[in-house]
Amino acid sequence: MSKQFPQDSKRPANAPAASRGSGLRALPGFKTAAVAFVLTILLGGGGVAIANWNQSATATIDITAGAAPTPSPSPTPSPSPIPSLSPTPGPTTPPAPAPNIVASPVIAARPAMTKLGNNDYVTCSPQGNSGKYTFDWEPAANATRYFVSLSSSDGSQRLATQYDATTNLYLDISLNGEYILRIQPMNGNVAGDPVYLNVHSYHQSRTCSAGSAGNMSPLGAFDFSAAGAAVPNSNVLNLTWNKAASATGYVVSIKSTTSTYGAEMMVTSLASTLVFPTSANQAAPPYGDYMLRIIPTNAGAGAPAGDPRYQTVSYRSTGLTVSNYRSIP
Repeated sequence: MSKQFPQDSKRPANAPAASRGSGLRALPGFKTAAVAFVLTILLGGGGVAIANWNQSATATIDITAGAAPTPSPSPTPSPSPIPSLSPTPGPTTPPAPAPNIVASPVIAARPAMTKLGNNDYVTCSPQGNSGKYTFDWEPAANATRYFVSLSSSDGSQRLATQYDATTNLYLDISLNGEYILRIQPMNGNVAGDPVYLNVHSYHQSRTCSAGSAGNMSPLGAFDFSAAGAAVPNSNVLNLTWNKAASATGYVVSIKSTTSTYGAEMMVTSLASTLVFPTSANQAAPPYGDYMLRIIPTNAGAGAPAGDPRYQTVSYRSTGLTVSNYRSIP
């Protein structure tokens, strides 16, 4: 009998046949891998589960999840609209100043020009060689007093001063030399225009003659300039002047020579502005010629005024022109 013969199975004869898969379940780690596989299937979403294991006592499982859904791209914010820039406004033209030259203004009544005797000069009567002089003049309209001073011709000294002189003045000029007599009519504190007289005082010759102001003003030298402004303010006259040494203020007066228009003001600065009114009638007032006068003053009690300066102002619809005054009224 051959040595090869069917071997007996170790399973009992009456044992049921092994079901399919029973051997797989017996493998180590099967249960854990199966649970992972089922979870992967349930999670879905297109994922793929890969279970790796070995037959060692401990099952090792690696799970690789499928890629997450691609997020929608964030919307690009629309740029904020750039506000349109308003055009830069042009420079604003300042409003024209209000006229200060008006019809029938209030102007203080100043004394008229002193009449210098019958020959338009102060009469000068020396009393022989005594050095005494008599000065006489006709009263000036509106004058209440006269400011009279006698100074050396070079201005180095003042020999006599009288604030309330009458129309008959007596002076003793015994010192030989050249002198200047100044007479200024006053209406209260309103000053008129002064007149000057040269006095020649020598033993053998004592005479008088018409004089000029020169720099003999008691308040110091003074002069001013005037110029019309350009369009659109061609009705504006700008005034400036130097400071008279002892002046505390300046009286600015302007009067039309053909109508009632004018103005007068006290100014303590060294500048002023005159504004003329305008009119549709270019051949009638306020257009015309004006006399401009500025005089330094001193607010001190009994103090004299200075010497005025004059200009002629021609006002037309096209603007202002200034020229030397032709004569003092």
